[in-house]
Parts: sequence; structure tokens; C-alpha cells
Amino acid sequence: MTITTPQVTCVMKGYLLLYISSLKERDNGKEKGNYCNNECVDRKQRHDRVIKSKDNEDGLMRYKIDQLPNKIGWYLRGGHINLLKERIEREENELNQFINNNNNNNTSSSSSSSSSSSTLNSFTIKKDYIFSDLYLKWDYETTVDICSFGGDIQLFKYLFEKKPEWFGHLDCIKMAASKGNLKMFKILVDNTVPTNIIYDIPECIRIAMEGMHSELSLYLLEKINFKMGESPIVSIQPNHIIENREDFIKMVRIFITIAERNRGRIKLDLFPHLLHLQDIKLLREAHGYSVTNPYNDFENQLSFIMDMVRSRGYSSKFILDRGSLEQVKSAHSLGLFKNNSNNNNNVFEPCNGNVEESLSIMKYIKQHNIGVIDNKIFESISRERNDARMLTVEGSHHTTTLQLSTYATKNAKIDSKLLSLMVQVGTIFYLYEDTPESFELMKQFYKESKINPHISQYYLFQLQTSTTTNQIEIVDYLLNQQSKFHPTALNLVELLSECYNRQFKPLHLLIKQFIINQNQINKNNFKFQYNESVWNQVASRGEIKKIDRLLKKTVHLDSFDSVI
Repeated sequence: MTITTPQVTCVMKGYLLLYISSLKERDNGKEKGNYCNNECVDRKQRHDRVIKSKDNEDGLMRYKIDQLPNKIGWYLRGGHINLLKERIEREENELNQFINNNNNNNTSSSSSSSSSSSTLNSFTIKKDYIFSDLYLKWDYETTVDICSFGGDIQLFKYLFEKKPEWFGHLDCIKMAASKGNLKMFKILVDNTVPTNIIYDIPECIRIAMEGMHSELSLYLLEKINFKMGESPIVSIQPNHIIENREDFIKMVRIFITIAERNRGRIKLDLFPHLLHLQDIKLLREAHGYSVTNPYNDFENQLSFIMDMVRSRGYSSKFILDRGSLEQVKSAHSLGLFKNNSNNNNNVFEPCNGNVEESLSIMKYIKQHNIGVIDNKIFESISRERNDARMLTVEGSHHTTTLQLSTYATKNAKIDSKLLSLMVQVGTIFYLYEDTPESFELMKQFYKESKINPHISQYYLFQLQTSTTTNQIEIVDYLLNQQSKFHPTALNLVELLSECYNRQFKPLHLLIKQFIINQNQINKNNFKFQYNESVWNQVASRGEIKKIDRLLKKTVHLDSFDSVI
């Protein structure tokens, strides 16, 4: 029987009524009446909740308790933790009450048979309870889902203690390894309910390393003394390098240790990734160089750099196609070209944007037999559009350029001017150390440059690159200390989003202050705005408070389909 009034809906015969108002306030425990207590007057008052809903005109949505979703992941993703705990406790109380009632009704004459029957009936009731459609779902799929929420270890422990038998599954361990939560991983592998779990340590190491989780990877590797056997090692993806430089450096050192312990059976191809780290000591270690030397003196550093130029670098073909005639001559003097006209790796495909220069290089190639000129050479020259990209704005390479020039002049008798031109093409421009000299050279470049679309494009590229690498001094100069070039509104959105995603807080604050200052100077009303990647990242973590802040303080997206 149901009796309805304009304000209250009373549902009889055991159905509990739930008023849902602010899920956020409910789960923070801020509303009056958190749990059932002795002060509550009746059954309805003990279980009513008031939660705001934008889908209802009067701000209230009414649910029966058994109409709420039975999937635990729904509560976790929505942040309804207190509601989940209350429902678990309520269902446990109901189960215990069922079992007690069943035991009280057991009137068998034999105490032993009574005990046996009680145990059997309790098991049957619990089994029916677990698989009933009216209760929360506990199964392997659910517990694997729980293990994917690795941020709150106390919440995990609470759920684990409720149903440890459902966590005794290999997929739970793999999920914990992928999230890098060492405490959760230890709890799962130590679980003996219903039995000990046998798991593949090298497989879990691979999963942890793919996720760039150095702490868990090191913990597991030490268990097997870094002996990976024949298991394939994982590759390091470039996006992980950008996301967390410190974690990547830790992972590289783990890779190096694995290679040493396995006597080189695990190949390391880290050179392209290590260049972005600008860590020459780590680069040297990764290539098997002796690490006994403290590696502080310039001479050893430059010797190593020159070796990298000759052996790995950006290849002679890169210099041949994109460099000037003087740069090609410098590279040839260094011995970077093989005197073999049949070397297909040195097919001349000019793209330096200068037809006259390309014809001169073609003549030099023929004279010195250092490359291949095919029949399509003139088509390539006619299609040239852009000059070689100046690495002044791609990365602060100046210090390395000057050091190499000095080194080459003293040791290889190469003209320092020619060598510096060659270096600018890109042979080792990522091998850079932040020094006052290089910073001053960068500022000199912008002071001497004329305002034109070409240089403006360089400016925007360096601004984006410096933001990505968290070079706050360079960004500060580009935004606040020079006045020739300026970012667009779209550029500022991308820069803010980049800092937010990578948690570069000081840099994020710097860019926000720049926007505020520009609004005051130009009397604009540019609101803070983030691109879709920020909204998606926050939504994927279920961070309701951050979503609320974005909704209140920033420009909304045109569509929230991907976020939802």
C-alpha cells in the first residue's frame, strides 16, 4: 500500500525511501542525519536522504533504497563513498538478522545436528544473498574494478576486508600492478582467502614498467634479483617521458640495471628518449660507458658528445638535406659521410628552402662522392618551401654549440664558425645544459630579430616547447620580458592546459598572471579556459570538486560528450 502527499511519499512493506539532494554534501557527511541512530523517530526518518538534482524542478529526486545501482563502481566513480559504506553495513545487518532468525527457528533435537543444519542454512542464505539482484554485486569483475581505484588505500582496505574471497584473483594483482600501488599489491599477494595466489612476477614487472611505476617495479625486480630470464622487456613510450621526468629517469636507471644484471641480453634503445631529458650523465650510462668517473669535467663530456655525433646523431642525411653548403662541408670534415656514391642512405633530397644553396650542395656531392643524386633532384628543389628550422627556438643549444666549436678547433682543426653552423642543423641540439650564457644568447636572438610571420612562428614554437619542458625562466622571458612577439588567445589556452595536466603549478600561476595583466592593459575580458584534455583528465579521475571549480571559474566546453 502506498500513500502519497505533495511533500512526502511513504512506501510501506519494507521498502525504504531515499530522498536524494546534494550527493556531494551527503558523501562528505555534511548534512544533518548521517546514519541510523537512536535519536531518529521512525523508520522513514532513519533512511531518508536529501540530495539535490538538476533533473527535477523541485530539486528533489525520490528513490527506494533498492533502486540505487548495485554496481560498486558506480559509487566509487561518483564519489558516493559514505553512501556505499552505509549500504554495505545495512546489507550486512540484514544478512546477520536473517541468519540469527534462521538459527532461532532451528528446533532440531540433536545439538550437533542443529549446529550442522545452522551452518548449512547460513551458507545457503549467504549464497542467495550474494547473488540476489537486490543487493550489491560482489564478483571478480567488481573487485578488479575496485583495484583500479588506487588513490585511497584506506577505502581499498575497507572493501577488501568485507569480501576478501572475491579479491583472490590474478586479474586483481595485474590491475594493482598497472596502477603502481605497492601497498595494494602487497595486500593482494598476501591474501590467503580462499587460497594463496600464484602470480607471474616478470609479467607483473612488465605491467608495472609499462605504467612507469618505478617503486613497484624495483620492489618486484629485487625479489628475483633483476633476473628477467627470457621475458621480453617493455618499451618506454615518449608520452610517459613528458608526463613525469623524474619517474622516467628512475625507470631508465632500472633499465640499465636490468641490462647489466642480464649481461646485455636486454637491449636498450633509449637514445631518442634520453635526448629530451637533457641529462648527459644518464645518456652516457645508458650507452654502456663507464660510470666510475664523476663526469664533471668538460673535456670528457665533449668527447662523449662528439662520439654521439659521429655514431648516432641525426645522421649525415639529415645534414645533407636540411643544411647549408658550409654545414655539409663541416659534417664532411668530421667524417660523418661515407665516400660511397652507392650509399642509398645518402640520397640527396633537398629541403632547405634555398634553390641556389641546393645546387651548390649537389655540386659538392658530385665532387666528393659523398651521396646519391637521382633523377628527381630538380623536382625536389622546385618543391622547397621552408628554410631549415632554427634550433635557437627549438631548444637552447647555444652552450653546446660554443663548447663543441672550441673543442673542435683545438682538437680537430675545424673552423669553429663552420662547426657551429653544422650543429644548428640538429645534430645534438637536445644535448643542452641550462646556463646563463645560453640564456643570454637566446635573448640576443629575439632582440635582433625583425617582426615577421616566420620568426613569430618560431616564437610560438619555443613558447610551447618551453612550457612542455617546464622551463619557467624561458617562458617568463618570452611572455613578460620581451615585447616584440605575443601569444594568441588560443596559444594561452593550450599553455594553461599543458601546465594544468602536467601539474606545473609555478608555471601555471605565471601564465595566469600574464593573462590577468593583459586583460588590465588591453581592457579585455579574456576568461580562463582549458582545452578538452583537462576536462577529460579530471573527469576520468572522478574528481567532482575540481569539475565544480572548472564549471564556476572557466569557460565551458562547447560539448561535454567526451567528458561524460
